Amino acid sequence: MEFAIVAVLLFMVLFGIVVWGQVFSELEVLNGAAREGARLAAVGDPVNSRVSAIQQRVVDTAKPYTLTASPSVTVKTAGGASVSQDPPCQNTTGVGSTDTSQGQVSVSWVQRIPINIPFMPSIQRDVTISAVFTCE
Repeated sequence: MEFAIVAVLLFMVLFGIVVWGQVFSELEVLNGAAREGARLAAVGDPVNSRVSAIQQRVVDTAKPYTLTASPSVTVKTAGGASVSQDPPCQNTTGVGSTDTSQGQVSVSWVQRIPINIPFMPSIQRDVTISAVFTCE
């Protein structure tokens, strides 16, 4: 009789540890994907660092996990002004572009993380995944 009571608590703790490991692993993979996207944007390759290519790199790097929102790519100049341009990091000024060398580019999105521990109600948390690199 006592074992039945203790066993339920023991299994809840055991499953909680396993689920925590799975959630932590998912967060690490997603943070790595955000860093990879921000690094690609910071390098400033005119062909491969377009916003659509950066977003696709994040999605590809995050596999086997699925993003619950599209990653946003933002850039700030060295002076701190937010700029919207494609590709994000440019070290030349032309028509419609701003010199963002030495600025910072960030890739971020809000990820919904489900936490399902047996014998407990399901929990869902929204976590902001982000990474910031300095434009080269």
